[in-house]
Amino acid sequence: MLIIYGTKDFRRVKGKTAKEMHCQNCGMDSQWKLTNVWTWFSLYYIPLFPVWKKKMLVCPNCSCGIKITKDNQELLNDVVLKSSKDKEIPVSPAPTQISMYAAETEEK
Repeated sequence: MLIIYGTKDFRRVKGKTAKEMHCQNCGMDSQWKLTNVWTWFSLYYIPLFPVWKKKMLVCPNCSCGIKITKDNQELLNDVVLKSSKDKEIPVSPAPTQISMYAAETEEK
């Protein structure tokens, strides 16, 4: 009997950053996306239950992200602006530099 199991990520964009941020991976300045990521356990390609949830800031160019934890929440509060998908967020001309040492990074 063959059992097929694994995990699958589901993402939902919850907003964008208020300022442009500089990505140290690709070198571009852009508004990053605030994204909720749920990882689900799946059996025979059917998602059954969530395993874990995390919040991330994701670069739209290279999909490199900063995982938002309790430790770096205060650091990222001033740059994150939650919004609906319909609203356009005004962009500040000066890019924000966030130290990757203060925030845990993940590449997807």
